[in-house]
Amino acid sequence: MDVWNAVAVLVRRWYVAVPVLVLGLGLAGVAWATVPVQYESRAVLALTTPRDGGTQTALLHKGWVSNPLANFDRTLNLTAGIVIREINTASTAERLGVTAGGPTTYEVGNGSATPQAFGNGPFIFVRGLGATPGDAEDIARRVSEAARTVLADRQTELQAPLRTQIEVHLVLAPTRAEALSDGPLRAAALGGALAVLASLAAAYGFESFALSRGAWGSEVTRRDGRSSAAQAGRAVATPARERIERPATSASR
Repeated sequence: MDVWNAVAVLVRRWYVAVPVLVLGLGLAGVAWATVPVQYESRAVLALTTPRDGGTQTALLHKGWVSNPLANFDRTLNLTAGIVIREINTASTAERLGVTAGGPTTYEVGNGSATPQAFGNGPFIFVRGLGATPGDAEDIARRVSEAARTVLADRQTELQAPLRTQIEVHLVLAPTRAEALSDGPLRAAALGGALAVLASLAAAYGFESFALSRGAWGSEVTRRDGRSSAAQAGRAVATPARERIERPATSASR
């Protein structure tokens, strides 16, 4: 029943709903045309242990020398998590020339819903975003190189022997950038939804205004009618009293 009432209101107030809807759809079209398109490039890195493992025999019988990053369970998974966290820091983004809110940005994760979690695999997934295809591919390439640099610096700080150091291999080179159409479409869809809501709100608002105005007019009419009836009653009563009073006066004379 409510649906039919809504349809009846829209049909009755079409001259309000239609212009608002057309205006809103026009604004949605403008949003679709003006929202910039972003381009995406992806890369995949994999961490591997050296052939001889993370431990080697030291010279001069000084015992065994090992790589701290390669000397515990799930070595590659945890090391990948360390690299991902380092790449996602603000300082690394600044070194890569990425500014907050800028057109060029990147995302680094391990392929799971929690990219910051440790131990989800030895892979590093890179996603570069830019205003042009060249920007997207360039940031994906630079982030991939930064992952190598971060891992090498960390192992150098730990004084890991060169033969025990974990290596980063490029499994998937930065792909050719592709345009993402979800940005303009999302803006257009949001604008269209707002246009429909604005059209409904305008129709119902005008309907409520018209009904309240009609009720107020009916109340004024009823008041005027009661006032006119009262005046007519007084007008009829006055001559009657005069006719009654006149004979009484004559009789007294």
